[in-house]
Amino acid sequence: MRSGDQIDPQDANAWTIKGIALYDLGKYDEAIQAYDQAIRINPQFAEAWYNKGVALTALGKYDEAIKACDQAISINPQFAEAWYNKGVVLKALGKYDEAIKAFEIRLSALILSLPKPGTTKALPLRRSAAHPNQMLLSPKPRSWRMQPDLFLL
Repeated sequence: MRSGDQIDPQDANAWTIKGIALYDLGKYDEAIQAYDQAIRINPQFAEAWYNKGVALTALGKYDEAIKACDQAISINPQFAEAWYNKGVVLKALGKYDEAIKAFEIRLSALILSLPKPGTTKALPLRRSAAHPNQMLLSPKPRSWRMQPDLFLL
């Protein structure tokens, strides 16, 4: 989208992309509003629910973040990023056993998404915004939100 272009008001993906841009600018409340618009358009859009959960996590609204992650997971049980964010929130709440379980499910989902041995399918990578010298496996570019400071157990 070019500067000055308008978002198609019925395009859930466009609203989610706008939310990601606002999140990247640190405008978490505005990002949540964009994700909510995407969800109103398409309540089954797991990416919007996941990204809403990430923004809620950034605001410290952990109970709401878990609900958003759970919604993304109910739509797509193999959504590794949603499991990861849920684990981050559970860890922040001191629910370590539940966090470990969420991280284990995330790893299982990642393993299932890997190419089978002998295939030449390349895995998409992206540079970590928080740590520019790190490359992250990203099955869905721009949706992977790593928060290493919250991951430490």
